[in-house]
Amino acid sequence: MKDQEAIRVHADHTPAIRFKKILAPTDFSACANHAFAHALNLARRYGAEVHVLHVIEPLEGDVYSPLRYSPEASARQETPDKIVYDLLQEVIAGQETEGLTVEPVKRHGRAVVPTLLQYAKAEDIDLVVMGTHGRHGMQRVFMGSAAERTVRLAPCSVLTVHEPPDATSGDGDFFPLQIQRILVPLDFSEHSEALLRAAHKMAGAYGAQLDLLHVIEPVPFLGLLTGALTTNDLVPDLGKRAIESLRQLWGQVATGEVPAKPHVEEGHAAAHIVDFAARCGTDLIVIGAQGRSALERFLIGSVAERVVRTAPCPVLIHKPLPADGAAQHTLATEEPTAQPRLA
Repeated sequence: MKDQEAIRVHADHTPAIRFKKILAPTDFSACANHAFAHALNLARRYGAEVHVLHVIEPLEGDVYSPLRYSPEASARQETPDKIVYDLLQEVIAGQETEGLTVEPVKRHGRAVVPTLLQYAKAEDIDLVVMGTHGRHGMQRVFMGSAAERTVRLAPCSVLTVHEPPDATSGDGDFFPLQIQRILVPLDFSEHSEALLRAAHKMAGAYGAQLDLLHVIEPVPFLGLLTGALTTNDLVPDLGKRAIESLRQLWGQVATGEVPAKPHVEEGHAAAHIVDFAARCGTDLIVIGAQGRSALERFLIGSVAERVVRTAPCPVLIHKPLPADGAAQHTLATEEPTAQPRLA
């Protein structure tokens, strides 16, 4: 079941979420370069500084170490630190950074993720922007390992970016997609309002449209126990109730010239989120790191990780900081209130 009517409100849309420090880990792959371009794009919109980080691991057994990645530098007997510093400078020089604060960072560590997370915590990073694939398609650092562990363990929000389809090397210039349509999966848990508020403010910053999606998941053994084929058969007006709940939730959050469309579908959450994004030309998925405490539908390790793994577009896993609630409440009381209406 879907509702294609747009919900719109009219008021100020000053961003409530503020990224002051963005961390962009890199292994100098094409995917990492593309993620770095997204990080710079966000930095311009939020006035943030960008830290581009490479972790220098022990050389033993590392086929793609900086020394082997730059054989000419190895022949000159340059140190890994010097090679990494030069590579970081090349990454920065390959993008338009005028007016931005971009800091190259190299750290030594036995493993990428613990070193990355330690740096993020020490530097009070607000957002990690990282690619999902490593060099040469080997997935050396990212998909299935570093990206998913970072999503699960990072103390802040994480934006994951897939490699562009036409990327063949790490030498090209990559430009982030225009964010015109943002998908927000909602399960009506206690975290849904904070998630929608963050997505709404990001949509305001980009001038994007929001799609609010609730997936009615099948209940195991429902047909065996009740003879009903779907959850909606058991509760015939469940879809209508969900649409109304989406409208009510939007009414609690919406301020600004941000259009939104509520959608309700039946099926498995992760699969339908990814399918919806592919069908509707979604540019960004904003999903929560926490969902219903009982069902754990959107807990990291289940739905969100599967979306990160298979989504056709970048995915922002939103993790509100402890102070965010108070800050958002203050902003909400200061902003003009308006009742949403159908366009």
